Amino acid sequence: MDKPATDRRAGGPGPGKPASPQGGDAALPHLWGAAEVKARLEEAARTLRALGLGARDRPARLASRWPDVVRESMEAYGYAAPRLRLGPPTPAAISRADEAVAWLLWVEDAERRIVWARACRIPWRRLEDLDGRSHTTLRKVEAEGLGAIRRRLNAAPGEAAAFGRGGAGAGAKDSG
Repeated sequence: MDKPATDRRAGGPGPGKPASPQGGDAALPHLWGAAEVKARLEEAARTLRALGLGARDRPARLASRWPDVVRESMEAYGYAAPRLRLGPPTPAAISRADEAVAWLLWVEDAERRIVWARACRIPWRRLEDLDGRSHTTLRKVEAEGLGAIRRRLNAAPGEAAAFGRGGAGAGAKDSG
């Protein structure tokens, strides 16, 4: 049995949803859930972590051109456990990460910091220490931030302009 298409980025229906209620070619718009938004932000954090920092991105430090000193014979021939790294992220993953990071600009600064910290998998206990609020309050802040992003993603294209940081008319200047 064939399953319907589930490509969210193309505006297709979600998993298990038919292409349209009448069975025609018109696709229903995909509605984002809080879990999907959170997963996309976590993917962006993993992608950015996998990109790593280049030599030009790091602060300069005292360096020597001499090779490292080998302290034991076991270290000289690669007997230490190998460190495995995944390859660089794909261009599509980097584009999705750019899109997801831009979503963070839709929420207030306090919510943005908590949402991004949780996407980076920082534990609640550490966030409590850094922020000074309880984990239940921080969970509410995260839920509010994810909800604001979800509402903005699910809004019709004409309605999205009303979600600006200052609300409707935030860009208008006083004439007097």
